[in-house]
Amino acid sequence: MFYKFIIYIFYGLSFFVLGFSIILKDKSFSKLDFLYDLNYLALFAIIHGFHEWIDLYLFFTSNILHKPELQNWYTFKYILLSLSYSFLMVFGVKIFLYIIKTKLNKIKNLSLIISVLLISFVVCYISINLNSESFIRILLGFSSAFLSGISMFILSIRYKKSLYDAYYNLRICGILFIIYSLIGGLLSTDTRVGPFNMIVYRSIVAILTFFFLFRFLKIFDIEFIKKVEQKLKNVALNEKLTSLGRLAMGIAHEINTPLTNASLTLELIRKRIPQDSKLLDKLSMLEANIDRASLIAKELLLFSKDDNLDFQDIKIENIINNSLMFIGNHKRYRQIVVFIKENCDIECIPHKIEELIINLLLNAFDAIDDNGLIKIISNCDKEYIYFEIADNGTGISQEILDKVFDPFFTTKGPNFGTGMGLYICYNIVKLHKGEINIDSEVGKGTIVRIKLPRKQR
Repeated sequence: MFYKFIIYIFYGLSFFVLGFSIILKDKSFSKLDFLYDLNYLALFAIIHGFHEWIDLYLFFTSNILHKPELQNWYTFKYILLSLSYSFLMVFGVKIFLYIIKTKLNKIKNLSLIISVLLISFVVCYISINLNSESFIRILLGFSSAFLSGISMFILSIRYKKSLYDAYYNLRICGILFIIYSLIGGLLSTDTRVGPFNMIVYRSIVAILTFFFLFRFLKIFDIEFIKKVEQKLKNVALNEKLTSLGRLAMGIAHEINTPLTNASLTLELIRKRIPQDSKLLDKLSMLEANIDRASLIAKELLLFSKDDNLDFQDIKIENIINNSLMFIGNHKRYRQIVVFIKENCDIECIPHKIEELIINLLLNAFDAIDDNGLIKIISNCDKEYIYFEIADNGTGISQEILDKVFDPFFTTKGPNFGTGMGLYICYNIVKLHKGEINIDSEVGKGTIVRIKLPRKQR
């Protein structure tokens, strides 16, 4: 009897610690949306911990409690068990929807929770009448734990990069939940396997789950450290760029005048040279280099320019269409496919967003060949505009993906790029309090995803 008391105490305690470990973690700075769904797992753990301790209480008092009072305790126990599995089911469904990239709005999310609770209420009502929790464990316990385990396992594989080094802990948690679905859902507490009954094995699985999930929760610490490092990097970079901006403006103005004079002089020389002269090729090379220098000067001015922040309400489809007009003469223009959700208003600086889209499209043009394809997809909800520009071009290696937003970083070679395009894109997005992310794989292509708030508050 004493060993059973210890087992139940640690079994319930492991669920409590698991639940509060999740709730007390600061998730506000995390970029992984699904981590907020861990709160449903926390609710499952805390409520299930209460259920196990009530089970312990009934184990010691069932012989001394009056029948009506005993029945009330059992009813309460069944309600807690059903409620805990309800939140585990919601967690499993939400993670599965995240894997298949289906996002629920607030109404659909509330509908999901209410639907699961109603199903649980029906199952609980039947169990109370049958005076048996097996019905709850089989219908709710097995299905919710199995779905959660499978979803966590798949998530750890599909989002391995986003989860940093914590992915393998989530994978083990998924396996443990699948095991728990069998021993906690299909097998009763009194079932014996070897020298122990099922409560011992459930306790071992619960403690192991807590251990590996606690290790997985270190992902919040990893994200926090990376965010601090990025802020420190940005502070240092901003100080450098402030000085560099002043220098860039001075250089751009100083070299623009002689470049203009040189261009005009070459034009006069070209008019005086016979059309069959061999010097024309030399002049063309000089003009190309002058144009190249002029382009760099213009980008330096753009880099150092302090624009008037004139935010306007405009439809995102108008901005995309205007951007497409600017590049309508490009030889790869017909390789663009557009999917736009209409009537998506946004408060923004229109010419800045156009510049953002044009820069991204020009990069995509450089990445694809004559058989390539570029997709522009835009969507919106009540709070945000989402759009992405995807190509099936050469792709970007993982080694340099973290550097693409750095100023003057380019892989196009000295004669084809200045390395300012994506840096400007990054700053435009941040100016609008948005997010920009790039997923890319060499040989398969690149997807640039942008999320912008519809209102600047």
